[in-house]
Amino acid sequence: MLKRWIVSLAFAASVFLPAFSGVAAETYPNGPVTVWHPFEPTPYDALSKVYNAQMEKILGVPFLFEYGMMGKAAKAVLDTPPDGANVFFAAMGPMVLKPNMTAPIYEPGDFRCVARATLLPILFVAHKDAPFKTFREFEAYAKANPGKVSIGLTNAPSSLQIGMTHFIRDIAKLDVKLVEQPEGPIRGTIDCLIGYTDALINHPPDIMRYIKSGHFIPLATFNAERLAMLPDVPTLRELGYDFDQTSWRLLVVNKDTPDEIVNILTEATKKAMESPEMKKSAEENYEILAYLPPKEADAFLQKEFDYYRNLSLAMGLHYSQKKK
Repeated sequence: MLKRWIVSLAFAASVFLPAFSGVAAETYPNGPVTVWHPFEPTPYDALSKVYNAQMEKILGVPFLFEYGMMGKAAKAVLDTPPDGANVFFAAMGPMVLKPNMTAPIYEPGDFRCVARATLLPILFVAHKDAPFKTFREFEAYAKANPGKVSIGLTNAPSSLQIGMTHFIRDIAKLDVKLVEQPEGPIRGTIDCLIGYTDALINHPPDIMRYIKSGHFIPLATFNAERLAMLPDVPTLRELGYDFDQTSWRLLVVNKDTPDEIVNILTEATKKAMESPEMKKSAEENYEILAYLPPKEADAFLQKEFDYYRNLSLAMGLHYSQKKK
């Protein structure tokens, strides 16, 4: 009798459990979805909020915008049920730089990518009154005046800190003052505007208005190719350097989130990113839409994590190298 009961139970499980899983996927999302952002209020909010609005139209539930600074965004995704109700609109800094340079809080395997969303180009600009107006003039001036030029690097740890330090010190081998401004992009922009620094390395959303007004002069982009927003600005590769770098944003969820839910989020995200509203917002806010599906985005994230782990170790900036 017991054996017959066990067989019956196993049969029922094989019939009903898959059906239950299917119903769960079909009804997702059945409530609000919160999209967490790791920044304080910045120009990057605009594109993100358009993304939320498009996702609401596509999936028919509210998509809530929440700030999750100081690790709160990642924690909200990692410490809540893996049901797709919390999504992290993650950036390069919190995803690969802080875990390598500050503390091993988490790693790529703790998340699943829904998609890669955007690339954030990096620009090198000079104050309008700086003694150089092109990258070649900057090179010549820096070599003729060791230690005199000051360049602002906003945020720490960030791609602007570690990647640009690596480029200036190890690749270009220029003796300049790199001024780290951990308070954020606003402080770095103000310092360059008032002439406290001669130049600035930052992202287009933070500084394009000052390029357009003539307060900043773009010298180079660290992007692999010239930017449509600044077609006359050369890349570092054009200037003879075997180097390029860009920041980025990914959409990730808890690693235990079921495939069915990830697929729903991914398909909706792809549609959202193809919408005229998203394309218009990306152009207006100087981000580059750069969709990648989950598997490719996961591989991209791991590659970036490994690159910055090795780079931070080589530069003595890895968390394991800090004095206790």
